Amino acid sequence: MTALVEAGLAEGDAVPPNLVGRLRDLERFVIEAGGDRQSLQVTASGRRLL
Repeated sequence: MTALVEAGLAEGDAVPPNLVGRLRDLERFVIEAGGDRQSLQVTASGRRLL
């Protein structure tokens, strides 16, 4: 997740439109898999940064 956000930030204004969607999908996967709170926080923070 961190690598996706870092790549998006490095591209500046050219953030791929599907990157936020991919982060949402990852967040859903973490929730469904019973992931921990920290993983959910990372995805939410990444979306906010973008």
